[in-house]
Amino acid sequence: MNIDLRPGIDSAACTVLLGDLAISFRTLQDAQAFVATLRRRIAEPHPWPRTRCSNAGTIHSQALQEA
Repeated sequence: MNIDLRPGIDSAACTVLLGDLAISFRTLQDAQAFVATLRRRIAEPHPWPRTRCSNAGTIHSQALQEA
């Protein structure tokens, strides 16, 4: 994901660009905090959801891990 931080029209404002999406912030600090949180969440591991099959009672993600 492309994440870009740019100055806004007002000298105190900033805009964070996420691809084609632009999000405006009132301060540079708010924009930097948002970008840091977003990058941290993207970097975190994202395990497969664990769902139970109603008939067999097995967990689908386990079959994927064993393959």
